[in-house]
Amino acid sequence: MRTINNEFVQKATFLLLIFSSLTTAKANHTWGGDIQSIKVPDTTLTYTVFVTHYVAASGILTNDTIFVSWGDGEKSYIHLQSSQLADSINGIYRNVYSGIHTYSNSLIDSLISIVWIDTSRPNNILNINNGNSASIPICIEARITLSKEINSSPLIQNMPVFTGYRSNIYRSSLFIYDADGDSLVVRAVEPLQNLGVAVPLYLFPDQYQPDTLNKYDVNIYTGEITWEMPPTIGIFAIAIVVEEYRNGKFLSSFTRDFVILVENEVSVPLLFEYTMLFLFPNPATTHLTITLPQLTQPAALTITNISGSIVQTEQLSSANTTMPINHLPAGLYFVTVQNQQQRIVKKLVKQ
Repeated sequence: MRTINNEFVQKATFLLLIFSSLTTAKANHTWGGDIQSIKVPDTTLTYTVFVTHYVAASGILTNDTIFVSWGDGEKSYIHLQSSQLADSINGIYRNVYSGIHTYSNSLIDSLISIVWIDTSRPNNILNINNGNSASIPICIEARITLSKEINSSPLIQNMPVFTGYRSNIYRSSLFIYDADGDSLVVRAVEPLQNLGVAVPLYLFPDQYQPDTLNKYDVNIYTGEITWEMPPTIGIFAIAIVVEEYRNGKFLSSFTRDFVILVENEVSVPLLFEYTMLFLFPNPATTHLTITLPQLTQPAALTITNISGSIVQTEQLSSANTTMPINHLPAGLYFVTVQNQQQRIVKKLVKQ
């Protein structure tokens, strides 16, 4: 396996940073994003790439294009395909951009990096640059072993913003979907500000005010994130890399940044316990019943498909809600129920 790592990649990344700062100057905050690649089914090294950008914007100022470095010395703008309000509580929009790029056949089996950089990271992230994070770029990278073998890289269904509580154990399961059923490995990494360059003065959560009770872990197989006893309230950044393997061969990887909003200890009852959310029937055909025995306040429900697009929304105000889903194509979906205290995601199979 060859790795593309020469002077023209460094120059492309430098130019990418300049162009990105211009095209996203009006955006408020980029909370996270990732890059998915899909090998086009032909005899060339052609890939369709989707860049997902999660942004909180007061004026919903969405760029029609963003600038991407393809890792082979080429760079270009790719175009906005969709923009949706994905998290009404935190006011976060999910923007999806796509583009197609063909690599030279001489690069087959090479390891390349596709990179997008944005300059609108939120400020006051406590574990980046001593809290002075607004001027620190956010770099999203995907690595691909170029091959003519058909493959779609994995997708993360989770939003990039989590909520935890000071002095309480925080856990979050990552919902990662791989259309090809390949083996996945998840690792904790430092957030990037440029290709191969970590953000300055980064501290993993357990390194911030270290204590014997302050422990942080990302399960290598399931991706479950655990932070035991966050020591203080505030905004914290974490990042993971998802690696994809087939028959022991590395296919691709991508990075994803998240933030954890640590609030004071819970002073009001939670919406419900994780085990007390029921979907029936599942698999479902025409109707779906959502049961929340401990529902104490209204909650928002969204159904997303495996591409992350929102296909249905509902407001829940009672313990049992039945909704029609006969209009949904057969396939795998994710049902998210949330209020200001908790977010829960469960899988739904539509037949």
